[in-house]
Amino acid sequence: MSKYRLFHILIVMAFTACFIYSVVVRTPQGFIVTIFAGLIGIGLMLLNFAFHKYSRK
Repeated sequence: MSKYRLFHILIVMAFTACFIYSVVVRTPQGFIVTIFAGLIGIGLMLLNFAFHKYSRK
């Protein structure tokens, strides 16, 4: 498994856990956690893509 795919899977798993937490809690704080987790997750995926873009063949 490539480093790109491994990091992508870890990022998605971490922020899926944040999403599930926010769905279970159902409070305004859970909604805020969802928004921040989504923004941070998208940012980390873009950063992961940028770091590994040139190493792919």
